[in-house]
Amino acid sequence: MKKISTSQLRHSHHTLMHYFLSYFLLLSFLLISFFLIVHVQLSKTYLAMLSQRAEQQLNHVKDQFAGGLSSIDQTNSSLASNINLIMLHYTNDSWLQYLAVREIKSYATANDLVECIVYYDKLNDEIYTSGKHVLYEDGVFSIFNNGKSVAFCPDTYEDSITNQLIHIESSETSCLLYYPYSNPGSNYVIFYIINELNHYRLKPVGSVGC
Repeated sequence: MKKISTSQLRHSHHTLMHYFLSYFLLLSFLLISFFLIVHVQLSKTYLAMLSQRAEQQLNHVKDQFAGGLSSIDQTNSSLASNINLIMLHYTNDSWLQYLAVREIKSYATANDLVECIVYYDKLNDEIYTSGKHVLYEDGVFSIFNNGKSVAFCPDTYEDSITNQLIHIESSETSCLLYYPYSNPGSNYVIFYIINELNHYRLKPVGSVGC
C-alpha cells in the first residue's frame, strides 16, 4: 500500500480548514444579516406600536378636552340666564350674592377642566369667582396665583365672534383661559380659567399679554 506523504496530509488539512473557514464566515454573515434584519423589523414594529399608542392617547386627550369645552359652553349658557346673577345687576342684596357665588362654585366643581369661573358684573363693578383672587381695574383683570399675577384684557378679544382659548402670561406666571363669545353690549363678562392639571397637555401657539 502506498503511503500518503506528510505534505499531502498537510495540503488536505489546509484545504479542509479553508473550506471550513469559508463556510463558517458565510454562515456567520448570513446569521448576522438575519439578526440585523429581525432587529430592524422589530424596531420598526415597536416604534409603530408606540406611535399608534401615542396617537390614541393624544386623540383621547383631545376628545376629553373637546368634551370639557362643550360642557363649559353649556355652563356658560346656564350662567348667562341664571336668575340670581341677573337680579344682582339691579341689587346689592347679600343673600343673592351668596347664592350667586355658591352656584358659580357648583358649576366649576362639575367640570374637571375648569379651575375657576370668573363673573364680572359691569353695572355694579363686582367680581364673583369660584376660587381664585381676581381684581378688575381700567378694563384689565388681574388674576392671582400663589401671590403672582397675570393680566387679561377682554377688550382685546371682543372683535371675535367665536369662543376663544387664550394663553396669557407675565414675567411671573401664566394662565390658560376659555373666553366664550358674548355680545359687546352685555352687562357682564364671564371667562373660565382652565385647570392647570390639564394645562400641561396643551402647546399654545402664541402667548398674549396686555
